Amino acid sequence: MFSIIIHIMTSTKSNRAGFTLIELVVVAAIIAILASIVLSALSTSRQRARDSKRAQSVYQLKNALQIYFSTNGSFPAGDETALSAALVPIYINGIPPDPSGGSATYQYQALSSPTTGGVCNSGNNCQSYHLGVTFEQGANSGAFLTDVDGENVVGRTNGTTVDGISTQPNCGSDGAATATTDRCYDVLP
Repeated sequence: MFSIIIHIMTSTKSNRAGFTLIELVVVAAIIAILASIVLSALSTSRQRARDSKRAQSVYQLKNALQIYFSTNGSFPAGDETALSAALVPIYINGIPPDPSGGSATYQYQALSSPTTGGVCNSGNNCQSYHLGVTFEQGANSGAFLTDVDGENVVGRTNGTTVDGISTQPNCGSDGAATATTDRCYDVLP
């Protein structure tokens, strides 16, 4: 009798070849979970890289505007549509394209005064400007702690724009911003 039980146990184990369906499903589920974690981290890294490129482009434009001001005694009048004609090719090789390949533009508005603001759309007496871009990811640290934020810019707001620059979507102040509400990176001279 004892030898029959041992024979049944050994024959059952030796006839079992390969993996069961449950084991394969568990392994597939683990691989799927790990793949989704890696892909989401990669997507976030790509967004941050594009945002970093946007911030770098804002500083390139800022430097070109400063050189323009040194030469002409005034910043280019108008909004972002005037930037290319005023700056390219003398002060900058070209207006930087959006790193995502989209049609997003850098927003610009010339101001009459650095202390009282006021839109400056014509003439040679534009003494300040407001330059901005919308990031893909918001953050309440890093570059967002050094930008000016739309509501703090001279010239004040008229609801959805500050000095002609849209404060939408999702522009907030550094003090009250969260990672999802402050996505606008903007600078003054």
